[in-house]
Amino acid sequence: MKLLDFLRILDRIAPLRLAESWDNVGLLLGDPAADVRACMTCLTITPEVAREAVSEGADVVVTHHPILFRGAKAIRADVAGADVVWTLARAGIAVVSHHTGWDSAQGGANECIARVLGLKDIEPMQPAQGPECVKFVIFVPDENLEAVRQAAFEAGAGHIGLYDECSFSHPGHGTFRGNEGTNPTIGQPGRREEAAERRLEIICRKSQRAGVMAAIRAAHMYEEPAVDVYPLLDVALRSNEGVGRIGRADESSIRQVAKLAQDGLTSAAVQVALAEGVTPDSLAGQVAIACGAGDDLVDGALASGARVLVSGELRYHTICKAAQAGLTTILVGHHASERMSMELMAEVIRSAAGELRVWAARSEKEPLINLEKLT
Repeated sequence: MKLLDFLRILDRIAPLRLAESWDNVGLLLGDPAADVRACMTCLTITPEVAREAVSEGADVVVTHHPILFRGAKAIRADVAGADVVWTLARAGIAVVSHHTGWDSAQGGANECIARVLGLKDIEPMQPAQGPECVKFVIFVPDENLEAVRQAAFEAGAGHIGLYDECSFSHPGHGTFRGNEGTNPTIGQPGRREEAAERRLEIICRKSQRAGVMAAIRAAHMYEEPAVDVYPLLDVALRSNEGVGRIGRADESSIRQVAKLAQDGLTSAAVQVALAEGVTPDSLAGQVAIACGAGDDLVDGALASGARVLVSGELRYHTICKAAQAGLTTILVGHHASERMSMELMAEVIRSAAGELRVWAARSEKEPLINLEKLT
């Protein structure tokens, strides 16, 4: 497939509209018209990861952490950070990052941690506003139903959350009379006709409306297709998207949640800062999730009623503030909090684009080593 087609698939998995305004996301290196046969995912493009991409024949690398995050004045092989860009560019390997878009996506990085912890009733800490959508209602003869439906799908309609090709149809009968100058597909001008038809309903983003309408009209067998377009309230279509996650830990203690995080995320070291008056065996209750650096979500966790926040890392004063406010923090390490989600990303891409060879970088490792493991 072409890289542009791959980017469309990736945007359905981790919508770029969910990314934070400060983030550097999307196609960061490469030609949208290039062919893609092999894809590698990773958390961070280090020199080792870049060499693996080259040696294993990747055409595109999907990295969580963007390259050139703060820009660059030069791309040189002897400058740290720029060297990996040089390596990949010379090999013709594209680089894509969806970063905070994947953090906030349904099934994304934060939700991955929540699932590992076995949380119940998982929802975004700060729900995202869904895209403006419209619903097409098309009246089409039975024999033309599949052609019209497929044309709408190919134009981008029919996506709900992580599902695509979503539609509804119901049988009925339509009447019409062609007047002077018409050439009806069924019947004769000047005479009222009745035909067995289907009411076909499909949704799409408002921004796709013109393209979907053109595709429907081109595929419809009628000279004048009956097509209605209705605006939809965003709340009716909003999926589980948004910043952070929060869920119930049922009867699990803080100690048990920390242990689940350590084992499930294969964290090299888990640190716990207990809130005032709390013990390791206190019930965790509502648990908030903030992958990576979670400082900006402490206030949101408190506002959502969380008693525990699981994050990759927090600044010292943020930890102290949280503890004083009654929020216990469990820190698993930045790498551990996000690496597993990029393994998940590889699985999701493999499922959505079966023709591609997809894998998570095998050379990637936790950069921090505990003292007792130093060799």
